[in-house]
Amino acid sequence: AIRLYNWAQHPAEAEYDATVAIPEFKGKVAPKPQGLLIDINAADYTVGTTVNEVKNNTGIGTFKSEGSSIPVTLKDNRIAFQLDGSQKLQSTFAMPTNMKDNAPYTMTAWILNPEASERECIVDLHPVDQDGELGRVVFGNGFNNGSGIIFHNGSYEEYGLRDYQGSNEWHHWAVTFDGHMERVYCDGKLINEKNVKLRMFENRVVTIGQTAD
Repeated sequence: AIRLYNWAQHPAEAEYDATVAIPEFKGKVAPKPQGLLIDINAADYTVGTTVNEVKNNTGIGTFKSEGSSIPVTLKDNRIAFQLDGSQKLQSTFAMPTNMKDNAPYTMTAWILNPEASERECIVDLHPVDQDGELGRVVFGNGFNNGSGIIFHNGSYEEYGLRDYQGSNEWHHWAVTFDGHMERVYCDGKLINEKNVKLRMFENRVVTIGQTAD
């Protein structure tokens, strides 16, 4: 499950988000707070099938596969999209125009990544036709010490988790930005915070599984 909010979650919200996502895999429907832009969940699909298009449960567009189809599997009692690096889901819609410059955001995802590579993309917020410094947000799960977890087309503003090799267990990851501090959480616990300044462009599509480029 991946969620994107257009505000920075309070630490208590991030911790709560990590707990409420568990029953959603059992088919329950959680209330959608105001500001939720993207909500995709593999539990909406049948285990053993493959998908080429994923619905956005907020009703804002869909995600279409560019590359091979994506298997829906059952892994450690959770229904999951099995991404191997060859697939890329791209939104049929762009982010709202108010999500630009130094706008706050929150991205959350349940991830089981048994063997991390140097850079693995979970979600990329990328402008369609621009690629300037600090103009993008990539939420990753790789072992690059400098930018394996957060990449902004910058240097100081990015973040990597030293000695990260992945995990054979499910973990709830979240990154929040309030326009001043960017914070990374794992299972509701703060693991990094940094004062950053972004320059995000308009007309950004959302890409899952690979970076947009």
